[in-house]
Amino acid sequence: MSGGQETSARGLRPAWLPAWIKGLGTPVWITKSDGTVGYLNKRAETLLGRPASECIGRPCHRIIAGSDSSGRRWCTPNCSVFRLARGNSEIEPVSMRITSASGEFHWVDVLHITLVSPEPTGVWLVHCALGADRAHRIEEYLARVASRSPGHVEMNEPSSRLGLTPRESEILELLARDESLHAIADKTHVSYVTVRNHVQHILAKLGVHSIMEAVACYLLVRD
Repeated sequence: MSGGQETSARGLRPAWLPAWIKGLGTPVWITKSDGTVGYLNKRAETLLGRPASECIGRPCHRIIAGSDSSGRRWCTPNCSVFRLARGNSEIEPVSMRITSASGEFHWVDVLHITLVSPEPTGVWLVHCALGADRAHRIEEYLARVASRSPGHVEMNEPSSRLGLTPRESEILELLARDESLHAIADKTHVSYVTVRNHVQHILAKLGVHSIMEAVACYLLVRD
């Protein structure tokens, strides 16, 4: 740390941090104009599985090491996001997978905000990470179902070609809305046993083994 100015356990002195940064309830880290990490909050420490003392002053791309779904690195020494920030260009959110020190990974959508630096060397970049695990896991699950059942799931196949009766289609639509079997029985004015039998017929026709897989098939072809 230069000039004894960055003495906080998490890097930049609190006096240099805008109140809104300290009040954010998401993982936050700041990259200084030289590309090193200047600050990260407790939530960022948890996300990375690293204490701030291991991160402050080190290159941001090495600490964050974000990647896309194919494993290609988002974070590089020649950071494209920082180039946009220096050019005062609009910065779109970036979706990336961050792997913690323990090997656990999480998907996050990272929002970037430029910050006027107290130094004369250029802008700093504030990174705010929003959890995106659920959306990505659903997407990955649907992709697995599609690859496992190519004979039943075609993206351009009309739902009518799934071979379901109107009643079975109605029940599958309600399942996709996360309705329980008892709730479906009430809405369709049939018994619980009848709904359960319809579900078994749906699973057999789609060649799947669970309601979740059946719903995934339905969602893939519905649009």
